[in-house]
Amino acid sequence: DFSSSVADTQGPTFLNEPPSDVTFLNTYGTIIPCSATGHPSPTIKWRTEDGTEVLNVPGLRHVRWDGSLDFPPFSQEDF
Repeated sequence: DFSSSVADTQGPTFLNEPPSDVTFLNTYGTIIPCSATGHPSPTIKWRTEDGTEVLNVPGLRHVRWDGSLDFPPFSQEDF
């Protein structure tokens, strides 16, 4: 039934919307939280300004299971 399938969906709503700009020191790192709800459950993907999907870079950034973007502390000499 078409009407029941429409009633079972809900567009995504941010529970924790990430800021548009984040500044942090490489010696401390940071975690940028992001979470959303909806039905079906939304998939969170990070994108750069040009639309490229943000992928994990070992030792520099990691997209966590909960949708947050993790920048662990790192040394400038490493990059």
